[in-house]
Amino acid sequence: MKTTSISDAAKAVVRRNTEEVQGKGRFEVFEELFADDFVDHTTQPGTTPDKAGVRKLYTHHNSRQRADLDFLATELPILKRLTKYVLQFQGRVVL
Repeated sequence: MKTTSISDAAKAVVRRNTEEVQGKGRFEVFEELFADDFVDHTTQPGTTPDKAGVRKLYTHHNSRQRADLDFLATELPILKRLTKYVLQFQGRVVL
């Protein structure tokens, strides 16, 4: 029988979110992973600090990005991740 530590379980949730929701647009997984009373402590401009705000952010970016999880570590209760987002744009880019 395999036992999973809290740290490993937390990493698995973050990995699924990054790879399946952010990377592949599988929003049925989003509904499974995020509780209705979820609070986002790293709110992005134009969103709200709740489940609906995160879904809005992911929906907006999903069609134009690929998410690659580069690093994932836990020092409970803190989980750290480094995700590289590769964005795709159409049209002119002005620098």
